[in-house]
Amino acid sequence: MADNVAITAGSGTSVAADDIGSVFYQRVKIGIGADGSATDWSSTNPAPIRDDKSNRLIVIAGTTLTRPANTTAYAANDSVSDNGTAASVTANTVTISDTNDYPIGIASVELHSTDTGFGAANIRMWVYNSDPTASSGVVGGDNAAFSNKKAGFVGTLSGTMRTFSDGSRGVLTPDEGSLLITLPGSGAKTLWWQLQTLSAATPSANSTTFIPTFRAYQAIP
Repeated sequence: MADNVAITAGSGTSVAADDIGSVFYQRVKIGIGADGSATDWSSTNPAPIRDDKSNRLIVIAGTTLTRPANTTAYAANDSVSDNGTAASVTANTVTISDTNDYPIGIASVELHSTDTGFGAANIRMWVYNSDPTASSGVVGGDNAAFSNKKAGFVGTLSGTMRTFSDGSRGVLTPDEGSLLITLPGSGAKTLWWQLQTLSAATPSANSTTFIPTFRAYQAIP
């Protein structure tokens, strides 16, 4: 028998249907578009699909921090940065978000160093979503007691370094909670970071370097 079923609408209108076991199932055509318009769904007009990045794992390296050309010992709670003068310190960055202003959750940071003198040292990373050096925000330079203004502060991650023949390496995790959740810098994809010693360490050479690898999850605003 014919699939279409006649209904009364004025002089009569046929409705698309499918006869399945003598039961009629109405056929419905999918249309997409803004309010007041509809375009048939087809291979040339596919349905919009949300790019869901809520569970996307990001593993990305930050910029390299190069210490000053000295082997001066660090005490616990000292700043590890690129300059001994606070006003000349450069905060390092990481381009961590896929899209401007998309929030992310940092699970851990793997910290690599060419310095064997930091093996067994406890290290803390301070994370910001605005440049902490702005407006004289860095109060203590390299090898001085770590001191910053609070603008842009997101949170900290800490861990213990391990010694290798060619340097040291450690994994830093959030000091509070399992994820450090934040927006990147306003209108950007960037976060800023700085290092602090939590125990004493004596550098093994001049101008040794630190490179962090961030492990994070991309979220949806």
